[in-house]
Amino acid sequence: MPPVTRDSSVLMSIHEEWATAILSGAKRWEFRRRCGLSPGTHIWIYATAPRREVVGDFTVGEVRRVSARRPDPHLARAGLSTPTDLRLYFDGLTSGVALQVTRPRRLSRGVRLQAGESGPQSYRFLDPAGRDRALVRRLAEANLPRA
Repeated sequence: MPPVTRDSSVLMSIHEEWATAILSGAKRWEFRRRCGLSPGTHIWIYATAPRREVVGDFTVGEVRRVSARRPDPHLARAGLSTPTDLRLYFDGLTSGVALQVTRPRRLSRGVRLQAGESGPQSYRFLDPAGRDRALVRRLAEANLPRA
């Protein structure tokens, strides 16, 4: 895995309903079973099927460990979940991870991946100088205000 730096960009798959909630500001924490991201990481949100496109972004604020057996109810609520749902999601683990959503922004238009590409299972680091050059360019263009 590449080293995580403050300017790292990641493409993260999120179900469409949760992507919408993040971009509206209603969902302030994103939960992951495993995650090696750090504060300051830039996340591009790939809304999964049926949408199948990058719809916005956010920056990771805090990164917290979440007890799999006793999730914090306040944290669960801020992530539009419940302690029971988090216990089920983290089943088999000692702890999971909560990523604080900061500065969420909706793209002016969604960006589809190239033909033959699919969104990551969970997330993947973007390589702006290599295989992701065209995607990163399209994301930047989609983020420009419409004339």
